[in-house]
Amino acid sequence: MRIFFLFISLWGYMQYSCAQPMCLVPADSIAYTSEAFQFSDAQGKQTLKGILTIPKELTSSTKVVVLITPSLPISCDYYGFFSTLSDVFGRSGIATLRFDNRAYTDKSLISKDETVTMFDQADDVHQALLALRKDKRFAHQCIGLLGHSEGGAVASIEAARNKDLGFVVCLSALGEKGVDVAYEQTSMPFKIGKVTEDTENELSVLKEYVNIVNEYNSLDSIKMAFQQKGKEYYVSVKDKTKKFGNKSVDEYCQMMIQWYTRPRVMAMIKYSPSPYYSLIACPVLVMHGKMDGNMDCINNLQGIENIFKKNGKKNYEILAVDSVDHDYIKVKHKIPLFIKQRMSHKQDGVKPEYSLETFEYISKWINNIYL
Repeated sequence: MRIFFLFISLWGYMQYSCAQPMCLVPADSIAYTSEAFQFSDAQGKQTLKGILTIPKELTSSTKVVVLITPSLPISCDYYGFFSTLSDVFGRSGIATLRFDNRAYTDKSLISKDETVTMFDQADDVHQALLALRKDKRFAHQCIGLLGHSEGGAVASIEAARNKDLGFVVCLSALGEKGVDVAYEQTSMPFKIGKVTEDTENELSVLKEYVNIVNEYNSLDSIKMAFQQKGKEYYVSVKDKTKKFGNKSVDEYCQMMIQWYTRPRVMAMIKYSPSPYYSLIACPVLVMHGKMDGNMDCINNLQGIENIFKKNGKKNYEILAVDSVDHDYIKVKHKIPLFIKQRMSHKQDGVKPEYSLETFEYISKWINNIYL
């Protein structure tokens, strides 16, 4: 049976297992220290543990950045992405906090149910900010957010309601509505090669599924709509064994319902960037790799810029970055998401070559804010 819901399980997915930062200078000359840091999640049920990287010369002008992962179970190092970023920032005089997110910390949540949403993640980020403010060293510092992929949406949610933030950096973030990105990603495998009548039918039902989740608020209404649309599609397929294997129509419908009604999935499909980006008052840096095979670089950048222009925002910068993918790894060619998934098992143990030039550009942007 063909699987066509890659976007949900792989949004923010990184295909490498490296967890060590790529240090650019000898260890004895690193100009920062690292220490353990912890705080309670928004529900007060879990202690979220992380690493606080602090420049040795901490002054009143030192900026602090909270790094935000997608809401999937991800540790603070984010497969080497955030540990590398923290290293670059630390050497640039910027403090960072990265932490094991709630889905990673609470082992009972590490399941296919994906119960932690981007809104839960935003609430936890708010708790991280409060904890930093309680630390006398950071009570009056300029603190900002940096979110990657779904983490960028999380940053937009928190920044829209928190006027205490000094800046926001969004990397590979959604500038299109979640429902549109969901369809783009799930339909990706079916648009390669010859488009047949069967393919067109499959693309049509994929569109219907994400639209159902986006348009209905009641879970019961969503389930009823899926039952109806799923049965219609099942009946229309000529070679049911090839398409569905041994699954009956009820089993197929139930599988679709279980997949699309997971809390995290529903939150992402329903996410719209406009209500959040339109309320961000602080400076914003938005970047997207031109070789992103997960999401469309130009459409998502343009979507955010259109929101800013419509609302008269002036203090922002938007950049498309050459030769990097969704995860800011240097690449020569764009690799579609579903192909990246198939290749991932071959990449174990391979250290990704992150775009350190991009990370250094971000650090300069942060340091130059309010100068």
